[in-house]
Amino acid sequence: MNASVEELLGAGVLHVAPLHGGMVASVSLVELADGRRVVAKQSANTPLSEEAAMLRYLAENTALPVPAVLESADELLLLEYVENDGLLGPSVEEHAAELLAELHSVSSPTGQFGFETDTLIGPFVQVNSWSSSWPGFYRERRLLPMLEVCRERGRLDASALGSVEAVAADLEELLDHAPVPGLVHGDVWGGNVLVRDGRVVAFLDPAIYFADPEVELAFIDLFSTFGE
Repeated sequence: MNASVEELLGAGVLHVAPLHGGMVASVSLVELADGRRVVAKQSANTPLSEEAAMLRYLAENTALPVPAVLESADELLLLEYVENDGLLGPSVEEHAAELLAELHSVSSPTGQFGFETDTLIGPFVQVNSWSSSWPGFYRERRLLPMLEVCRERGRLDASALGSVEAVAADLEELLDHAPVPGLVHGDVWGGNVLVRDGRVVAFLDPAIYFADPEVELAFIDLFSTFGE
């Protein structure tokens, strides 16, 4: 990795230290001879260029704070290092709410649910073909594909599989509030939120698409990312 970083950034590598990473990549803090510190992500199986494209989209089209993409390829992604103290409190949570509400106000260019390309969440492809129906999109592009992954890997028993299939079939009744499509980050768990001095300084590892914004709140609740 060092030779690639030096070639791409034009500075020698002084020190490399591991950082906590996600499901798909090893993550390192790289100190360069010119004083810069950058984050290097490496993955042999999941194309990191997809993550770079999502970060660039957010940087160019929204006010959500994200680390700058310095260089990207399928197997190597170099990002700005964002200083953070990890101290989560009420002021951070309120700031996160403001930032996410603003993100959710970004309207879909087609007025539909989906995105201009397929995206990733962890190692899993998110198919984002446009749909005018949120229940239909959520069933066909999210619930049933993930259910099939669980079925293939033996992660759910027959009863659980049947329960999810029943929910999927009933989504028009369960999701009956006619949401307006808004842009969501898609993966707001605690490890993807960097904070400093009582503010959010960056959101990491997006899995973006235009959705019912309630799906973001449900994800946050599921992972207890923030308090009430």
